[in-house]
Amino acid sequence: MHGTDPAAWYAIWTRSRHEQVVRQQLDQKGIDVFLPTVLKWSRWKDRKKQVSWPLFPGYCLLCEV
Repeated sequence: MHGTDPAAWYAIWTRSRHEQVVRQQLDQKGIDVFLPTVLKWSRWKDRKKQVSWPLFPGYCLLCEV
């Protein structure tokens, strides 16, 4: 934090399963964005795999300083 003004955090709604794309687009525009993720197991018919899943599906967090 700089001085007495705290940073303002905003939760922005995104299309479901498009959180990573939105994060990349905002990052390219120079906007401070935070997308917390957790690892979870995903299963298909033939295999299981650990995938990175958004902690808050459908949302990205961005910071305005």
